[in-house]
Amino acid sequence: VKIATDVFYAPVIPARQTVARLLQKYQSQEKIQLLYVGRIIPYKGLLPFLYELVELKMRQAVQFHLTIVGGGRKHNFSQYAGREEKYEEKCRDFAQKHLGNLCTFAGYQKNVDAFLRQADMMVMPNLIIANDIVPAEAWGRVLPEALMCDLPVIATTAVPSAHEYIKNGVNGWIAPRLTAAV
Repeated sequence: VKIATDVFYAPVIPARQTVARLLQKYQSQEKIQLLYVGRIIPYKGLLPFLYELVELKMRQAVQFHLTIVGGGRKHNFSQYAGREEKYEEKCRDFAQKHLGNLCTFAGYQKNVDAFLRQADMMVMPNLIIANDIVPAEAWGRVLPEALMCDLPVIATTAVPSAHEYIKNGVNGWIAPRLTAAV
C-alpha cells in the first residue's frame, strides 16, 4: 500500500463571482432557469423542493422554470434508490399537477453540458434520511461540475461538497432549505 500525500482529493475551483449575473436577472424580474441534475430518489430531496417551488409560485416571489435532468430506478440499477419505489412517479405527478409548464423532466442524459450552459442556477435540495440504508449524499460530484461552468449553485447543508466549494454570496449559497436563501 502506498499513500499518496501530494494528490488533491478534489479539483481546485476558484470562487468566481457568479452570483452577480443571477442577482441582476432576479432584480429585473426575469425568469430564472433552475437546474436539478441527479437521480430522482428520496435523499436527493426533489419532492420537498417541488413543494417549496409551489409556495414560491403562489407568493409570486420569483419567476422560474425548473429543468430536471436524471431518472430514478430506471437508469440506476446498480445504485441504491431508496425505499420508495414510486418516488420518481410521485415527483412527476406532483410537478405536473402543481407546477405545470414551470417544470420540465428531461430524463436521463449522458451529457449534461448543454443543460449547465442554459441554466442560471443549479439546485441541490438534498436531505438526510436518518433511518434509510443510504441516508445521505456521499459527496455531490455535480456541484463542482456546475461551478466549473461558472454556474452558481444553491445547495442544502446535506451536500458535503457544498461545504468545500461554495462561498456564500460569491458562487452560490448553502442553506438548510433551498428557498431559505431565495
